Amino acid sequence: MAWPVGGPRTWNPGETVTATQMNEQLRDALNVLKTNIDDEGGLKTVLFVDSVARVSSGTGATEASTYTLLAAKLEENGMAIRLRAWGKGGASGTFTFRFYWNGSSIHNGIVTAANGIWQAEAIIMRTGASLQSALAWSGAIAAGINTATPAAMPSLNTTVWDTLAADLSMEVAIKTELQASANTLTQLGLIIEFLTAGVA
Repeated sequence: MAWPVGGPRTWNPGETVTATQMNEQLRDALNVLKTNIDDEGGLKTVLFVDSVARVSSGTGATEASTYTLLAAKLEENGMAIRLRAWGKGGASGTFTFRFYWNGSSIHNGIVTAANGIWQAEAIIMRTGASLQSALAWSGAIAAGINTATPAAMPSLNTTVWDTLAADLSMEVAIKTELQASANTLTQLGLIIEFLTAGVA
C-alpha cells in the first residue's frame, strides 16, 4: 500500500488509532524507505545503468539513453547526482556528445579521437527548490588506450552552470545524445548515481 495522495496520514490529537492502522502506517513507511535503502541498510546510490551499446545514426543527432529522475529525489539543498558516460569513436570524423537536463543541453562536448575512446561526466547539485548548479566535462583518449603506453588525455571540454531551473518537486528528464559527422559515435555505458545525500 502506498502513501495516500498528499503524503503520509496525519493523526489528530486524541484520535483513537487501531493496531491495524499502526501496522499499515509502519508498512507504508518501510516501503518508502526500501526504495532508497539496500538489503544491508545502506543508501542506494546507483539510480540507473545503461549497458547497451548506443550508436549514432547518420550525421544528425541520435538520442542514446533516457532516464526520468523521480520527483523530490533531490529534496534538500546540497544533494547531487553524477552522470558518467563513455564510448568510442569511428575511424574519422567529428564526434559530439551531449548531456540533457530537463529538456535542455547542459554539455556539448566535441571528441575527435579517431578510433579512440571518450568519456563524459556531469555533476548536478540542488541549490534551491527550482535551482541547480552543474559542472560537466568530456574528453577523448587517442587509439591505443588498451596498450601499456596509452596516449595522454587532451584538454577537456568543460561546461559550468549556476542557473539551471528544473522544478525538483516534479519529474526531471535526463538524456544523452550522440552525433558524428562521419562514421559513428558509440556510447558503451552510462551510470547515474547519487553523489551526496545533502547537507545539514
